[in-house]
Amino acid sequence: MRRLWGNRLASRLAWEWSLIGLMLLVLTGWLSREQVLRYEVPVYDRLIAWQPIKPDPRLLIIEIDEYSLAELGRWPWPRQYHAELLERLTVAGVDSVLFDVLFLEPSSSPASDQALAAAMAEHGRVFLPVRALLGPGEEGRLRLLLPVGILAEAARGLGHIRGHLDRDGILRRIDLQQWDDTQSWPQLTWALYESLSRRGLVDGQALTRDAAGFVKPAPQRVLIPYAGSPGHFPRVSYASVLKGEVPPSLLRDRIALIGTTAAGLGDWQPTPVGGMPGVEVHANLLNAWLSGHAITEVGGVAMVGGSLLAVAGFVLLLPMLRWGYAPMAVVAYSLLLLVATYAALRLGWWWSPSASIAMVILAYLLWEWRSRASLLGWFSSELRALEQESWLLPKLPLSPAPPYLGSIHHQASKLKAAIDYLSQSRSFLKNVLDSLPVATFILAGDGRLLMANRLAERHVGGGRTLQGASIGELVSQLSGYPQEEGVDHREAAYWVGREFTDSQGRHFRLEAAPLWSGLPSMEAAWLVALIDMTDERRSAEQRAHMLRFLSHDLKAPQSSILALIGLQRDGKSALPEGELCNRIERQVRYGLALTDDFLQLTKVEFSPLECRPLLLGDVAMEAMDRAWPVAVSRQVVLDSQLPEDGCPMQGDPSLLVRAIHNLLDNAIKYSPEGARVSLAIWREEAEVLCRIRDEGQGIAVKHLPHIFESYRRFDHGGVAKGFGLGLALVKTVVERHGGEVSCESQEGQGSAFTLRFPDGDEQRG
Repeated sequence: MRRLWGNRLASRLAWEWSLIGLMLLVLTGWLSREQVLRYEVPVYDRLIAWQPIKPDPRLLIIEIDEYSLAELGRWPWPRQYHAELLERLTVAGVDSVLFDVLFLEPSSSPASDQALAAAMAEHGRVFLPVRALLGPGEEGRLRLLLPVGILAEAARGLGHIRGHLDRDGILRRIDLQQWDDTQSWPQLTWALYESLSRRGLVDGQALTRDAAGFVKPAPQRVLIPYAGSPGHFPRVSYASVLKGEVPPSLLRDRIALIGTTAAGLGDWQPTPVGGMPGVEVHANLLNAWLSGHAITEVGGVAMVGGSLLAVAGFVLLLPMLRWGYAPMAVVAYSLLLLVATYAALRLGWWWSPSASIAMVILAYLLWEWRSRASLLGWFSSELRALEQESWLLPKLPLSPAPPYLGSIHHQASKLKAAIDYLSQSRSFLKNVLDSLPVATFILAGDGRLLMANRLAERHVGGGRTLQGASIGELVSQLSGYPQEEGVDHREAAYWVGREFTDSQGRHFRLEAAPLWSGLPSMEAAWLVALIDMTDERRSAEQRAHMLRFLSHDLKAPQSSILALIGLQRDGKSALPEGELCNRIERQVRYGLALTDDFLQLTKVEFSPLECRPLLLGDVAMEAMDRAWPVAVSRQVVLDSQLPEDGCPMQGDPSLLVRAIHNLLDNAIKYSPEGARVSLAIWREEAEVLCRIRDEGQGIAVKHLPHIFESYRRFDHGGVAKGFGLGLALVKTVVERHGGEVSCESQEGQGSAFTLRFPDGDEQRG
């Protein structure tokens, strides 16, 4: 049911997002087509400022500045001045002249108009402006005012100078054509550029192809790429040229643009780079066409299609992002759109990114709103379902949210209580698992370990993490692991009933049972337990020892006593009473001694050690004190070599004294009179060693592998003493202390027994 609800949540969110995406695309198309948003204006100004455009060296502004007004008088000047200026420009070899001065009315002196017309005709490439005005009472219809007829006929070309101000009052666009009732008039600088193109001085592709060579549509309105701040183009004063102060070499082959720059003459235009005289605006526009940096504004279908494509890409990308990455994606995607806009601008296209960026931000806000609302609804549903289920532990008291908080905070309080409950339930189950007295594993269906309690990790993993290990890898660390070919050791059922032994000699039996968890991810899981059989195994071994002792070893002296009594009753082989008592006493003492040795060995094998810090040198001295009377009686010399620190270690002092005494007692018993028995203790790397050496008859090579077995007795020079339990006790004591015992012997040269124990630091670790 939970999975079904999760699928429904995803499906519902997908449908909602599809509808929101469609709405965003419709809104994007409307905004980009109607150009409602104008936030691209500062973007365009900034991007265009990053495009360095060098002034064309042919362009020269002849400015009507304050100096000219001071030299030539108040404006307007007699047109004779303009005629004289044109004559000087013609003589200097100026290629083309563009007047940003209106000559709409005849002057008071017809001779001045004729002189100017003659100078214009003599030069042959003079372009005059046409003024475009809105006609009174004729909304939307332009009225074009042409220059004086004689001047218009002498001009090489006419063109309008009407700019198009944006909503912020800044001049960024200009119309290439203006219409009146009779014909269309090109923009003044465009008329000049077409003239240059027809003469072959430019390639003529400024507006027909972009920087990459792609054909552009014929624009009606173009953007002005300002090359720099006002004063970017070279200027000379009108009066200086007229008075001959400008050398002809500076004017030769130039395109001269004549216009007013003096303050107060009214020909100033607001531009993105500051107030600029109209003549310099024309210079910027002509410079863009000459340098190939003309910009065509994308509009219509191309504008709408690009915006739709940009928004659609983000709408598809947003659901694929991880939670929390959406804000970074909005920033990155917006920057990507700006980079694409700048790249298009370098190719001569201006595509407004404002609608796309606005829709990207709106898409992010709507996505956050709907996804969070859907997630909150899912949380509420899950919490209601959780409250209806049976609780393993008592329910936690819910801390109510303050009443002034909204529903989301109340839901968060419930979620916090549920999380706390689940956390405590998990801790409870983990503690229950760790508290089990049996090493327990939970395996997945493929044999991988999912969980293990603390006892299992200590027995099998040595405290290391076992997560993900297979059951074969777990039991391979125990002895008794079967090496069978062609068997899938990952199956838990394969190991049921098998017994293993760990490094400490403990015995385990593996049992497994199917675990029905009800979780799809844990189908066919197994509950596996390693049952500690050490006590049972030791009890069985103890019973076997006891049975063998009672049925064989202890039976022998009793049988001998019964035989003596039977002979005494028979009368034929009767012994004197004193000898009979002596023989019965020897058999009884033999049985008691055998019983005592058996009990000591059983205690060592099955009783817990009473370990504490000790000095092995002190233990050895106590054992030598016990053996000293026997050595004196047999005239055997005891010798010891003990270290100053005594060799500290952990152990059971009484058992260690008994083991070392047994070795000393055997060495004394099997040594001839006057022989020497030595005991040495020393430390070697991470071990403490104790060696007892004698000068007796030695042990035959064939007997050495069996000397530490119980009830094995060997003749030493024809003498056999004891019951075969002394060396077995020594071996058991040493091994229970984590050490080992070895023997080196040659017949006729004596024997040497070496005990090896971990030193104190190793045992403490």
